[in-house]
Amino acid sequence: SDNPMESLDDLLVPVDAALQDFPRLELSSVQAAEIQHGRPLNLTDINVSTVTDAEVFRIYTSNKAGEIYLMGMAKLEGEKLKSVRLFPGLTPETG
Repeated sequence: SDNPMESLDDLLVPVDAALQDFPRLELSSVQAAEIQHGRPLNLTDINVSTVTDAEVFRIYTSNKAGEIYLMGMAKLEGEKLKSVRLFPGLTPETG
């Protein structure tokens, strides 16, 4: 193609490619809404049984179509999971 932007698009990788060292944690839509509003989640409400000694996680949720996407990063503080950085512009297509 003669369009240089098309060749640049081929070089793009998903945002979470740089975050693969952090364990993945999927949140329900209710949990995601809580995190997005700055409210911490209780560990008893989250399935962290598969996660070992990690303190920082990649957090994912799904949209209404059921497509899962990266929503941000969160960390454990005591018995709570709190957001560290949210990526509000990400969608299943961009994240």
